[in-house]
Amino acid sequence: MDKLWMKTDRLSKEYVDGVEMLIVFALDHTSNPERILCPCQGCLNLKFQTSTEIKYHLFSKGMDQRYQKWIWHGESYPSRVFTSGKTTFVEPPRYKEDVNMVEMVHDAFEFCKEDPKSFQSRLEDAEKLLFPSCTKYTKLFALMKLYNLKGKYGWSDNSFSDWLSALTDMILDGNEMP
Repeated sequence: MDKLWMKTDRLSKEYVDGVEMLIVFALDHTSNPERILCPCQGCLNLKFQTSTEIKYHLFSKGMDQRYQKWIWHGESYPSRVFTSGKTTFVEPPRYKEDVNMVEMVHDAFEFCKEDPKSFQSRLEDAEKLLFPSCTKYTKLFALMKLYNLKGKYGWSDNSFSDWLSALTDMILDGNEMP
């Protein structure tokens, strides 16, 4: 699939046609056409948006240039298969273009090698909405934002864990975030 349009001027016909092609491709490969992950430079495939919002973001913020393999929008990717005893694992790809997301998935995979069901559960959590009435943010997006804040302000591990536990309890008790 030609992705040269991603590097062209956002006012060019190539870019306009490319955005349309991406939206159509994503809608053809999603189970929820109401909301798909936005690949703009601001959302970085971490926020669900409508196709109209995605078009607006792609024109106003631009396409994330590192997103060359559209794995979050239906494009398949090669994977390596290896076995450990009687269990077969499929290792996530390691692309330099998507290094942050892919490395995070790879690290989760490494952490869960002995328990593939745990890894599958973590992948499913990455697509789950933060809470039932939330239509924009996934659990993965929220965790990434929180860990960025932790690093930015130097929260201690204990402080962060206690705060996160309290927040989780509030959400589980039904006290949704504003």
